[in-house]
Amino acid sequence: MIYYLIVATFPLLVNFFQTNINRGNRIKFKDSKKSLGYIIIAILPMFLLYVLRYKQVGPDTIQYVNGFYNAKHLSFIEVINSKERTELGFRLYEKLISSITNNYTVYFLINGLILFLPIIHFAKNHTGNPYIFLFMFCALGSYNFYMTGLRQSLAISICLLSVDFIKNKKPIRFIFIVLLAFAFHKSAIFFIVAYPLSHLKINSVTVFIYVCLSVVLMFTFNNFQEAINEWLNYDYTIEETGNGQIFFILIVLLFIYTLINHKEIFTLTNPQPYGIIFNMSIVTVILWALRLLSRTAGLSQAGENLPFPLIKSAF
Repeated sequence: MIYYLIVATFPLLVNFFQTNINRGNRIKFKDSKKSLGYIIIAILPMFLLYVLRYKQVGPDTIQYVNGFYNAKHLSFIEVINSKERTELGFRLYEKLISSITNNYTVYFLINGLILFLPIIHFAKNHTGNPYIFLFMFCALGSYNFYMTGLRQSLAISICLLSVDFIKNKKPIRFIFIVLLAFAFHKSAIFFIVAYPLSHLKINSVTVFIYVCLSVVLMFTFNNFQEAINEWLNYDYTIEETGNGQIFFILIVLLFIYTLINHKEIFTLTNPQPYGIIFNMSIVTVILWALRLLSRTAGLSQAGENLPFPLIKSAF
């Protein structure tokens, strides 16, 4: 636990140091190359802990390590024709790395670079304060998820790269990046809604649509969840953790903060990323509310980790 505490608070310490050492000449996060160095330093403990951990740290980690070892003994044809549940893109990725090395730390290193470089890019270019973003990334559990959910984490980080193409209004490139993420985890396809969400204006009509959507999902969430699981060939079930209510309150408070400070956020980012952040915040609150309702009222069997990188990335 002490390691996670250090990892979570380190970006705040870097922020304090960076602010004071550059007092009177504060670095602009998006315009200065020097700011990139501070962000890299801030995320370095996360990266090192991810790479240098033991192969059994994380519930699913050993399964990925075993899959990595087994891939070395398979041909590319056998990998392609495999009947395993994992996606073809991930199997080819695993096989490619196993052809280079059989050291699981090197495997973690390559994974870590692919996972954290997009986060660095996103933090620098699409957040008002990258250090607060990195702190929240760790404190709200996304980093902990990265330690175990490799396929979905790879898909999330790849999806983060597509935000540039939303900003620059390049839908073809955006779709290509999402499809690349889809090759690692099928649920990445849901991130496709980020593009239309970025252009959705916040007004009374939008609010009415969200209310109607919430009501419909409230009574059809079970069928909706089962249909998604069947389509993706996944099986997500409820895990009783006892902390869902606390986390829901937290994300609601964060959403209220976003709502109150929307003008400042709009200034720090720009219309497209802000549209994504605001609308995805609403979607996150709705889905978490439905998740809690389904668990307490028995309306569905929604999973503890909903199969939506859209939601994960929003955290």
